[in-house]
Parts: sequence; structure tokens; C-alpha cells
Amino acid sequence: MAFVWDVDGTVLYKHQFPAHVRALAWSPDGAQLLAATATTVSFFNAQTGALLAENGAQHTASITSLGWAQGTIPLALSAGTDKTAIVWSAQSHQPLMIFRGHTSAIETLAVLATTVATASDGGVARVWSALSGQEIHGYYSQSQHPLRTAAFSLQGRLAIGGDDGVVFLWGDGRICQRQVPDVFGIHCLDGAIHLQGHTQPVRALAFSPDGTRLATSGDDKQLIIWSMQTLKPLLIQRQHDVPVALSWSPSGLLLAGALGQHVTLWHIQV
Repeated sequence: MAFVWDVDGTVLYKHQFPAHVRALAWSPDGAQLLAATATTVSFFNAQTGALLAENGAQHTASITSLGWAQGTIPLALSAGTDKTAIVWSAQSHQPLMIFRGHTSAIETLAVLATTVATASDGGVARVWSALSGQEIHGYYSQSQHPLRTAAFSLQGRLAIGGDDGVVFLWGDGRICQRQVPDVFGIHCLDGAIHLQGHTQPVRALAFSPDGTRLATSGDDKQLIIWSMQTLKPLLIQRQHDVPVALSWSPSGLLLAGALGQHVTLWHIQV
């Protein structure tokens, strides 16, 4: 079941799915809502909840993450454990290209304009163009552990978190200063800043709209708000359950999180 809520807690509409909903994503213009269940991608009218299209024939294993790229028209993205990421037309709702750069299951994706970062359970992150499907620079490999969540700030910062509890932070995920070829392709050697506040796997990341704060959560049930100026925690708060998804309001004053069977809103004053 998927619900669309008003911020006052009113359910605007809901949709029953035949399988667990793995991911949801709004289009940049707010006109469409993308949903993933098992291997199926579904497109909905975000205002009415009407189903526009669905496609279960492209992914061959579970979809793990969804997103939208903003080109001349919005482009939808899906990634999954079949090691692929697919770019979809928001108009025809048909696949435009398939990115096959990963050799292990893709666990997460993040998008900034037309730049896509996908990260896998093999500890590798790749940055590529949603328009061409070509990698923008060499792959990142900072961890031997699975990578579970990723986020771009509007300024280009890239944060990725994984099972070792570390959040890896690059100043601009669209640029690589040092890269070398190896047997897996081109390897970006730019080191990441390590934000170490979680004691268990990191599950969710979200930059505030102005890019000054980063919200992270993990299996340790900690919600941490980091300053992007000092790279230190502004707030550490233990929750009653694991926040598995985080999203800021456009104002940057509210943070929404999915905990267990509830959606929680926090008023962030740091």
C-alpha cells in the first residue's frame, strides 16, 4: 500500500499494490509519482493518483531505488539487484537506455540534474549521465562493505553510506581530480571525507535544500544532523525505530522520516 499525505496528516489518496512497495519518487515538476514493487515500475498522476503506466518486463530482479533526472523533459530512473539502472521517458513511460556498469546489485541511486550516482553492495559507486548513459568519471571504491544509500546536494556534494556505518562525502561528485585505469574500468582516486557517527549500517541520507546540513540515519536508530561547514554533528537523537528514509521540506525546517509503520515529522532548529 502507498499513501499520499498532506503535511497536516490527511491522506489525499492511497493505492493498493500486489507486492511490497520498495521505493517512491516524485517527478521534478510534481506531476508524476513513481513507484517500485518487485520488478515493476509504475507511473501515477501525482494529483489524482490515477495509474498512467506500469512496466514489469525490464528489470529481472528486485528494484531497490528510484529517482528523476531533469533534462529537457523529466527522465525517470530505476535501479535494482539485477545490476542495472534504467532511464525511462516521462512521456511514453518506456525505457530509453540501460546502464550496465555495475558487477553487483545496485542498492541505491542519487540524482543531480542529469548526473546519476549509483552504488552497489560490492562497495562501488559510479557516476554517469542520464542523457548518454556514459560514466562521467572513474568509479569510487572507498569501502569493502555494501553501500546502501546516496544523496546529492544542490551544490554537487555527494554523500554515500553503507554497512560499515561510515558516511563518505565528496566535495563535488561530478568531478574527479585523479583517476587511473584498472581491470574494472577507470578508478577515481579522490579520497572522501569520512563522517563517523553511526555504529551500525547507514540506511538513509538527505541534504537540506540549501546544502548546509546533512541528515543521516542508521540501524543504530540514531538520527544525526551534520553541519556541512564544520563536518560535525549539530544534533544526535536516538529514535524508537530505524529511520529507513529521510526527506527535507523545501523550507529546510521540517524533516520527514519513515520509522516502522509510521511517518514522523521533526521540526529541525539547528
